[in-house]
Amino acid sequence: MALIALGSVASQIGWLVLPPLLPSIIDDLGISAVQAGVALTLLTLFAAGGRYPGGRIADQLSRKTALGICFLAWIIGFSILAVATTYPLFLLGVSVAGVGIGMYVPAAFAQLSDLFVRKRGQAFGVNNAAYNLAGTAAPGLAFVVLLVGPWRLSFALLVGLLLVLAFLVHSLHEEEYVVRRLEFGFTATVARTVFDPQVRLVLIAASLVSFVWNGSISFLPIFLETERGVSTQMAGVAFAGLFLVGVATTPTTGWVGDRIGPLPTILGTLCAASIGLVAMTVSTSTAGIMLGVGAFAVGLLGFWPVMTAYMMAIVPEESKGGDYGAIGTVYAGVGSLGPTFAGTMGQYGSYTTAYVGFVGCLVVCLAIVLYARAT
Repeated sequence: MALIALGSVASQIGWLVLPPLLPSIIDDLGISAVQAGVALTLLTLFAAGGRYPGGRIADQLSRKTALGICFLAWIIGFSILAVATTYPLFLLGVSVAGVGIGMYVPAAFAQLSDLFVRKRGQAFGVNNAAYNLAGTAAPGLAFVVLLVGPWRLSFALLVGLLLVLAFLVHSLHEEEYVVRRLEFGFTATVARTVFDPQVRLVLIAASLVSFVWNGSISFLPIFLETERGVSTQMAGVAFAGLFLVGVATTPTTGWVGDRIGPLPTILGTLCAASIGLVAMTVSTSTAGIMLGVGAFAVGLLGFWPVMTAYMMAIVPEESKGGDYGAIGTVYAGVGSLGPTFAGTMGQYGSYTTAYVGFVGCLVVCLAIVLYARAT
């Protein structure tokens, strides 16, 4: 459990350190907000593409084999970012790292699902808390790095951490590495997932939330600074605070979901996220904006452990890694468009317009979950 959580922290630091570094990256590489959004979309898109093969490798070969491939992709991708001086090289780095980030999710959750059969919601909540801990640490890392050197230093430090963690996983994980022909069984997986009415509703809801999450978080510091009148320091506090709230929220919602059921809990998280996003977008005071960020964090970060437990419960036990990976590929693929949407709106309109659109997505998601509960 500890190694899985540490891997989650390391991978998410590499992802979530990008938004607070974005102004420096834009200036250093001479790119536009749209190009920055495309880069973040590319990272998320490759992460989405990695979900399905990561799950199949974990199911058919071994959990350790899947985890080893993830660490290799992270080390290569973040090493490229540590030396990237051009936009194409930056795109290559985020793409390779994205593959590892995507493959890790189904492999890690399948491993946790093996270890915690009766308390999966809580286990997923604890692991999601590790993701949120990374979100809290990422702005601090960005701040310190920019005080002493270029933005690339963040990724050089991260590579060092990943090398240590890779050695620990290699040494302590009891499974063996397995190399043999892999059967992806794509047609059967599609039949079990996309053509299942229950799974379809989950896919649509998760896709909308993923779109909102990726788009809103990628440009949150810039949005708060440029259009909400929040200082640079307070925008950084808001970004870190969002994940700090999530550290406590995700285990709690996982625990609640295990006891009262996933769908009522999911409804509660979506209501909190919608209210928070509205407050963040329309509030005229810094205090109101910060409260909105907190409510948004409670809702959107609390959503995922409950939804993940629900997904794991509706797919067959023998193929849960691959099926969850396939579901993740779809919703993460849709979610990858969020940063490009936000960046394009910010470049040619306003970030506020993008965030109003995100509110609309959450309202639609609420309606879908209400329908699923009624049926």
